[in-house]
Amino acid sequence: MAVLPFHTFCPKVLKLHLTPGQNVIAKVAFGDMSPEDLRGEERDLAIQLFGGVEHVTPDAKRYVCMRLGRGSGKTTMCAAYAVYKAVTHDVSRIGPGDTPYVIVIAPDKETAKLSIRMCREMLRTTPALERLIVNETDQMIGIMRPDGRMVRIEAFAATRGGAAVRGRTIMAFIMDEAEFFTSNLEGSKDYSVNDHDIFNAMTPRLMWNAKGLLISTPWPVDTLMGKMFEENWGKCINAVAIKAPTILVRGNDPHIAKLVQVETDRDPDNARRELFCEIDHVSGGEFFDAYALSQAVDSSYTYPGVYNPKWPVAIGCDLGFTSDSSTLAVVQYDGQRYICVYLEEWRPEKGKPVKPSTVFKRAAEVAKRYNCPGIVADGYYREAIKESLEASGIVLYDAPTGSAGKAEVYQRVRTVLHEERCKIPDVALGRRLIAQAKLVVSKAAQGGTISIRTPRRAGMGHGDLVSGWTLAVWKLTYSAVKPDISVFEPGSPEWTAEFNRRVMTAEQKLNDTYKKSLAKKARMELDPAKYRKYFGGQW
Repeated sequence: MAVLPFHTFCPKVLKLHLTPGQNVIAKVAFGDMSPEDLRGEERDLAIQLFGGVEHVTPDAKRYVCMRLGRGSGKTTMCAAYAVYKAVTHDVSRIGPGDTPYVIVIAPDKETAKLSIRMCREMLRTTPALERLIVNETDQMIGIMRPDGRMVRIEAFAATRGGAAVRGRTIMAFIMDEAEFFTSNLEGSKDYSVNDHDIFNAMTPRLMWNAKGLLISTPWPVDTLMGKMFEENWGKCINAVAIKAPTILVRGNDPHIAKLVQVETDRDPDNARRELFCEIDHVSGGEFFDAYALSQAVDSSYTYPGVYNPKWPVAIGCDLGFTSDSSTLAVVQYDGQRYICVYLEEWRPEKGKPVKPSTVFKRAAEVAKRYNCPGIVADGYYREAIKESLEASGIVLYDAPTGSAGKAEVYQRVRTVLHEERCKIPDVALGRRLIAQAKLVVSKAAQGGTISIRTPRRAGMGHGDLVSGWTLAVWKLTYSAVKPDISVFEPGSPEWTAEFNRRVMTAEQKLNDTYKKSLAKKARMELDPAKYRKYFGGQW
């Protein structure tokens, strides 16, 4: 019996609309076509998606590496393919009692479960498919096919050595976010769970005409998928390699276009990776560019800097008292640059922790010196510093919390740093800040996010100066410089114009006040009881 091709199965059976880009991927990577078989817009899209490849052999299609931007629908497509393989794959060659699997494996359990939820909803779109479901959990769907064979779609979190997926007969496997299974960051313990072992555990169990899918946004570390992609991009030697920014796959979707624009404005570096699938092949996961840091060092201005009332000012504090230092950074924004004008650090000694009262008192003093109404501090010791600062008339500002909040702060600062808009004093603490910043590394996290880590180094602390500095710069990225107040020669045309403008402004304010008083009087006449208090209790 003839089986519908995948690109037809999606709209006809699953009621899943494919964009032109997704349709081309379905025809070539998941179907029997090559780019040379396509015409018009589809052929143009194929050239971009497959790196100029004209012909793709059936052997190469056994493995598909897809680097697609966030929001491109790659997880939805793969869930649809999981359903497709489960209900259509030829399982006549396996013995009775052997249950074939479609396996979805992801860096964590929740991500894997998401694909299962998608599969379940797709099966329920059609009564004929829904009737095939015989049992299900949040990690598994058991399907009894019309041919009487039992198959399963099951999700797994990545495990050491791929132990969770061994011993199964596999119709297809999907490694979701495959470039995030492992990391080569210094000090990482993730080598125990890695993509190579998981891939090697599944490939020997692939059935005839089965397929292995590796899908991910890119990450600049050494991964199996990264290696397979580079070997096959534009060549398709032993796998099909696909790369496309989100906007290419999703076409003219205005919501996607807005997402791309917002993210590009927020963090260009992250957008290049997450949405445009462009990566810098750097080792170690260093977060801040070393050249940008060196360019930030400035010895041309006086330290400590003098407060300029026209410039917004922010103070960032990182609090530590026993093993970590407490730090304070004062930054001013001149309309173009984020200038660090003052730094202070309190280092604990063995058996002599830093006194919180000393830090809090000094922070309040510095805030008053620079006429700064508040301080941004991390989540630790918040209540203690809040009480102390409020007693001095200083506000404690909230900063984004958790690992996602920290990533938001650091990414925003990295953007302005890499635009060469940060200035750090060429003094001992400034150089120490730079040295600490060079140690900051990032690690891929789920959902297109990252986690920030600063390894401890003897004599270098734990990135405490960097933490205070980034909080101050982050706070200032939402500020604007006060405009200059022009001074004109008395009696000059400019002076007269400015005088008349101010008179008119004052008159307008008086007029507005008068109108408000009339309105208030009218309300009092309508409801005397409500306003009796204004007349000493007498009406």
